[in-house]
Amino acid sequence: MRVHPETGVELVRGVRPVRLSLESQSMVVEMPGWYAIDDVSGESGIFDRDDMLVSDSAIAEMRSRGLR
Repeated sequence: MRVHPETGVELVRGVRPVRLSLESQSMVVEMPGWYAIDDVSGESGIFDRDDMLVSDSAIAEMRSRGLR
């Protein structure tokens, strides 16, 4: 368990669908992180370095699509 530094809400480890956007593109990724139990949208997530590899990969994919 972890506590959100701004809200004080208890967080649990989980995966949530999160929409990432880059310019005119967007995609939904299954983002691992620390989430409030009632946060089904992933808006209050806190992410570790390893979690960010998921979003980094998705952004790189969108960038490569934009170059075509």
